[in-house]
Amino acid sequence: MNLKEKTETHLDGSKFNSGICGQIENTYDALVSACIGLRSIRGVKRVFNYMLNSEFEPDLYIRNRVLLIHGKCGMMIDARMLFDTMPERSWNIIIGELVDVGDYVEAFRLFLMMWEEFVDVGSRTFVPMI
Repeated sequence: MNLKEKTETHLDGSKFNSGICGQIENTYDALVSACIGLRSIRGVKRVFNYMLNSEFEPDLYIRNRVLLIHGKCGMMIDARMLFDTMPERSWNIIIGELVDVGDYVEAFRLFLMMWEEFVDVGSRTFVPMI
């Protein structure tokens, strides 16, 4: 019986679903953490792609971690593609990583885009731009 069938057959689906989803999130987080610890961007990509192809929707925390590791590895094209597909965007991470790799023009362009989209610009976003 697969996960979907198990949740559909359980009488109190909400309790069962939240328990299973929490376990799945913890497992994915542990896998992403292990790949980050090993500095394996390939591993992070494989875990993240597996999540995207499953019924599990990665939460903001996991997406942020994947975005951050792409930035830390200097893979800004991949980081930007991920950022552009995020339902809730992590402007601070992408702008900070662009500044870290020296792409100040793109960081400033995103900063202006953030401003245009009426996203609250706090000190965490503004300081890297200085």
